[in-house]
Amino acid sequence: MITKTFDASHVDMNSVAVISEDILHNGNPGVSLTIPYLRGHYAAAVRMGAAYKRAFAAAGVSHFSAAPVRVDDQQDTRNAVLSYEGLVVLQASSCARLPGNEGSTSIKDAQDYQYGCEMQAEIGKMVSNPADLLGRAPRTQYNSRRNGAIIEPYMNGTPNKPLQGLESSTVGSSSGSGG
Repeated sequence: MITKTFDASHVDMNSVAVISEDILHNGNPGVSLTIPYLRGHYAAAVRMGAAYKRAFAAAGVSHFSAAPVRVDDQQDTRNAVLSYEGLVVLQASSCARLPGNEGSTSIKDAQDYQYGCEMQAEIGKMVSNPADLLGRAPRTQYNSRRNGAIIEPYMNGTPNKPLQGLESSTVGSSSGSGG
């Protein structure tokens, strides 16, 4: 579950654009927004939820729900919380930060460090679309027909002929010498 916080007093279109892009590429359709309100301000929270819903719909996110939640403290009304399921690239849970780089410098901590974990963390930050790591599933029923049309001309072409050069089976062998 991925959660983001928004200013509950107005719609921030820059944040909506960035998060909508992430939802469309890496998220599942269901998105929910929780909007806090004080007693007597329920209608304002509903209006703000509707405004966020329109903003996300304009950015392409269609499965969106907003839920007003009553709070008692004025400070709690500042942030609305958006939640959605999405893909994120993370290193294995057993991977720790490189000792000495950011953290302890003791030999004891370095003994359990798995080399390569720091690299996994940095590569994970560079993946722009985590769904690519899952492989590409066919998006339409026509993909197999298209793939067949691409492969068939190659398969129907003329077969390759042997190259005019050395063969791997003759390299390094001494011809004519008896064993």
